[in-house]
Amino acid sequence: MKIAIIGTSNSITGLNGFIKALRLHHEVLNISTGRSPFYFHVQAILENRDLLEAQDLVIVDHYINDGNFYDATMDQDYGTRRAQFYDLLSTLNTRVLNLLFPVQNLADAPEYQASRANSINLSLSRGIGVLDLNEVAFENHHYRDSVHVTADVSFMLGIFLDRQLLLTDLGKKPKGGAVQGNSFRHVRVEDIVGLAATEEFSNRLLTRKYHDLRSKIVIAAQPHEQLIALSYLRPKANNEASGMRINGHDRAVGDFGYFVEALDMEASGPVTIEPIPLDVAQCQELMGRKIATGPFTHCLICDFLFHDRQARPIWTPAKRQPLHLSVAGLSEAVRRMCPPAKRLLPVTVDLLRDTALKIEADNLRSASELMQIALQSRPDGKLIIAKDKEYQRRLAVMRAEAAAETAVVQAAPNPVAAIMTEPRPTPSASLWGKFLGRNSGKPASGD
Repeated sequence: MKIAIIGTSNSITGLNGFIKALRLHHEVLNISTGRSPFYFHVQAILENRDLLEAQDLVIVDHYINDGNFYDATMDQDYGTRRAQFYDLLSTLNTRVLNLLFPVQNLADAPEYQASRANSINLSLSRGIGVLDLNEVAFENHHYRDSVHVTADVSFMLGIFLDRQLLLTDLGKKPKGGAVQGNSFRHVRVEDIVGLAATEEFSNRLLTRKYHDLRSKIVIAAQPHEQLIALSYLRPKANNEASGMRINGHDRAVGDFGYFVEALDMEASGPVTIEPIPLDVAQCQELMGRKIATGPFTHCLICDFLFHDRQARPIWTPAKRQPLHLSVAGLSEAVRRMCPPAKRLLPVTVDLLRDTALKIEADNLRSASELMQIALQSRPDGKLIIAKDKEYQRRLAVMRAEAAAETAVVQAAPNPVAAIMTEPRPTPSASLWGKFLGRNSGKPASGD
């Protein structure tokens, strides 16, 4: 079977997990990038529609990034465009499965609950199959962090998916889907009229053309067309600040790699993009993720996605029968095949717990990491369980508050604080060494 995957970070880490397992018996095309909104998926469909329809199955992975960041930071138009994304998805003349990766402690994360429910409703109302892994009873040690499972768990998922695809009668391939008057328009950098030479970047997932922005370029667009996303490349070989000026708005780009990012400002056509002057000392990153310090010496731009506010698209869904895949038994298999790591000595668990309690007021994220490690070795500890839940609730509030403050930071004349909106990081070896080497003193009582 030929399978295409349009995903985000779980589908990148899945290269050594569920995708590796699927490739045992199937031909798998992986079109994925991390930390991106569903605009990346729209771009992937517009750019690769013929290729996607040549597959027997398209798997989509996207909802976690909405819950983690975009739903809280974007306006209501984002929700409208997401519904249109599902309309577009429904027109593909092939089978489509929306794969929902699990969120650790979902019951304490209302932002993810809302994104999950929205994704399920949009899928089922358009005849798109859903496989919700939040219904699988994963344990804490099955997660790398709050929104990513371990490679071993991901591989077991792939084994179960592989078995289902081999044994299930998937019926006839959908047909009859079409789009007229699409509201989305994808512009590749190599298609911009009059643009100077472009270069090419390749890795194991993608090949992209890019332009090293050194002078002003103008992208032809109507006033009712809004630039809603763009993609950029930031290679690790150049650690100087990178950014661009979009219709007069200075925006830096962060993180190394290839990303499709939404825009947090109005940028209707025609769109002018130019370098940020070298005397600009600082500006916020796209989507207000944090404040970057100049000078901004370069920017490698790749693609642009427009949305036409006046378009009246006609989405003709493909005639498809519901796709039902089950991973019944996965939780038991994972429990047996992916056991927890060797439990720490009681005194070490006490040390982790007490250190977390000491630093929670000053460094909640690190305290949460330490309490998570303690929980894995003492899953029935009442104080550890209570504090872990408390930390998760407080971190969720911090994410929501950071998103709400984005608009304030945009308007501030001299912003100095970075906004942190990323999910809790995975406990690192350096963190282990830092805290296991300390003497916590008298253990806390009651645990």
